[in-house]
Amino acid sequence: MGFEWAITYCNFSFLLKSDDDVFVHVPRVLSFLSAPTTPKKMFYAGRRYANKGPRRKGKWMVTYEEYNETRYPDFCPGFGYILSHDVNVYVGMLASKNGISVTNNVGFEVWHPPQYVCVPIKNTLVRHDVGEECQLKMFNLTIVPR
Repeated sequence: MGFEWAITYCNFSFLLKSDDDVFVHVPRVLSFLSAPTTPKKMFYAGRRYANKGPRRKGKWMVTYEEYNETRYPDFCPGFGYILSHDVNVYVGMLASKNGISVTNNVGFEVWHPPQYVCVPIKNTLVRHDVGEECQLKMFNLTIVPR
């Protein structure tokens, strides 16, 4: 519904989808998106997961009835990714079927070194699993870098 709302009511070139426990380094994201090498259409960027199979047990279980293949097409996990306006909702499978490839970017951090828990590192664009206190510290570091 968020995608549908954004497409209906917002005028945007890119849409960043992120979870609530994610730090977003806004200046770097804006720099990344305004770079001449960043496509303005058919764009799907994040941490690319390639050759992943569905989990058949546990919290993220997918049944054979829901998806009967052994591997998913390349996709970006839901903690954070960016889409150009023309790329729509059913991201992973539809992107593959429509010839849209994932732009992998290491700045979408699933994991970070323990010594940098609350510190953006060189390439940080979007970092997963960041608590409220760390988000504020990281935000302040983006405003006044060390």
